[in-house]
Amino acid sequence: MNLSLFWELLEARINQHHLLCHPFYKAWSAGELSREDLREYASDYYHHVPAFPAYLSALHARLEDGNVRRRKMSKQIIFRSAITAVLCFLIGRAAFAQKAEINGRITDSTGAVLVDAKISVTNLDTGIKRTAASNQEGYYTVGLLQRGDYSLTVEMQGFKPIVRSGIQLDVHQVARIDFVMEVGEVTQRVEVTADASPLNFENAERKDTVNPETIQTLPLLVSGTIRSAASFITLMPGVSTGGGASPFDARINGGLQTGDEAVVDGISMQEGLMSQSGMIAFSDYPISPESVSEVSILSSNYEPQYGSTTSAIITATTKSGTNEFHGGAHWFHRNTVLNARQFGVADRPKDLENDFGVDIGGPAKLPLLWSGSRKTYFFFNFTGFRIVGTLTKPVLSVPTLKMRSGDFGEWPFPIYDPATTKANPAFDPSQPVGPGNLQFVRNQFMGCDGKSPNVICATDPRLQGSIAKQWFQFVPEPNRPGVLNNYEAPAGSIDPRFKNSNSQVYRIDHYPGDKDHLSLIFRYRRTLPIIQSQLPREIATDNYRDPDWNIVTRVIWDRTFSPTLLNQVAFGFSNFRSTVVNITDCCISQVPAIAGVANHSHQPVLTFDQYASYGGNSGRAICLPGHGASTPLN
Repeated sequence: MNLSLFWELLEARINQHHLLCHPFYKAWSAGELSREDLREYASDYYHHVPAFPAYLSALHARLEDGNVRRRKMSKQIIFRSAITAVLCFLIGRAAFAQKAEINGRITDSTGAVLVDAKISVTNLDTGIKRTAASNQEGYYTVGLLQRGDYSLTVEMQGFKPIVRSGIQLDVHQVARIDFVMEVGEVTQRVEVTADASPLNFENAERKDTVNPETIQTLPLLVSGTIRSAASFITLMPGVSTGGGASPFDARINGGLQTGDEAVVDGISMQEGLMSQSGMIAFSDYPISPESVSEVSILSSNYEPQYGSTTSAIITATTKSGTNEFHGGAHWFHRNTVLNARQFGVADRPKDLENDFGVDIGGPAKLPLLWSGSRKTYFFFNFTGFRIVGTLTKPVLSVPTLKMRSGDFGEWPFPIYDPATTKANPAFDPSQPVGPGNLQFVRNQFMGCDGKSPNVICATDPRLQGSIAKQWFQFVPEPNRPGVLNNYEAPAGSIDPRFKNSNSQVYRIDHYPGDKDHLSLIFRYRRTLPIIQSQLPREIATDNYRDPDWNIVTRVIWDRTFSPTLLNQVAFGFSNFRSTVVNITDCCISQVPAIAGVANHSHQPVLTFDQYASYGGNSGRAICLPGHGASTPLN
């Protein structure tokens, strides 16, 4: 394969699968791969991507026709690298103008349209003003508005000005407000106090919203995991969680469980090469309820730009500062003594949970950031979560003391010696194989005296040479009766993601003038390692994360070129970095290495029918970078 063909291949891979930060491409760029590596990668790609064989055939045809010409190596590398760099920023996840809009028509008392009427829309929280004018048909539009409370003023020579206040806008809301102006002096004024109609007159789009008042009134339960504002979507019409109550299992309007799309501050949360989004993304990037101003769902008839979903768009908007300083602190606590005892266990499991945090926002009245025409606002949120123990105790099955010495007399079913397998002389091949017609038979273990069913003789060399004792030294003894469900663990397994975590949210909104709005939003969460297991650490099946962090960045520029020309440029980047570490990695040398495996970097996993498993080998590293950019012109 020549280099030109390979670059065509790589561009196709980038366009089709968002190959933005692939380790292969990084290694190729650094000159660490040979031509043989290229051939191997291309071969693997050929066999695993269904559309690629046809694509490769087309490229070969182009080569034969002479439409693809060999270029000089240096020029080609520069050109292809430039294309790749542009693709890295411009393709990937979608970006959406996550703003509100006010529109309507202005007429006089006779129904005649009024042209060039001046419309001023003022954000009551920040004092930022936006202007527009009615067109030849009397219509006006003021777009790219932040969520918040607004007042609207309509003025025209020879007519009484109209001031309408109490307009509350949510994200994605298109408010239709018409005005009928009365003839009169400009010194007279008509004031109207009324909220915008919740009805959508512009299209058939269906949107449901959870506003800050609902978020504050209905605090989320601290129940074994960090609180996330995305959980409020279960309150929306058409949302089902199946047989459980987990928001992760949400299905919207009968769609697939993973068919929804997650959008934070106008940029999709699709996770890198895995292309995960929706509630999966909100699970990997939990959003503190105190850091968002709105959570909403676009569930039907939304615009074509939302094309990465089969069911709905879940959106979240970060809070922003206002003219007044606002702040708060919270602490949600859950304690063992306040919990009910789990059914079927002797004692309540230890469960200590703390969700705490602070937030503050307001004007940044600093030199270069604040003046007569220049305004800047900030918002900061910190949220921490700590947990010790679990909500429930697991009840496991462990071998009894007799079983560990080879005495399985307590087991109610026969146990046969595999070394005694032989052909069944009474087998009838003309009859179906079944309990009464077995092809092979074995002898039951009967002890040294031949009279003790299910007992392995103590002198059996297989028992004497068994390596099982090296695991049994860590297996706890039963603390409940019976041969099954006979061990009540002091604590259960715990999903280590985001359990002992700290998160920060920073937002800056800068208005250099009435025509521009710049927003910078940065979210960061770091999870501390938490080691907790249902079995002793030496044989535990659990794991922890170290390192474990994620970031979400948004840069947005809104520009009003004229009352009829608006533009927004948005860029977003996110990354979820997590390394899974087995708890048993600390104690690999304390158990035997199983011969024949590829390596012994982790403990072997031992699984048993009806009994607890031992060991773990799930260690891996995850990196899910993703980004998006857009510039919708209106």
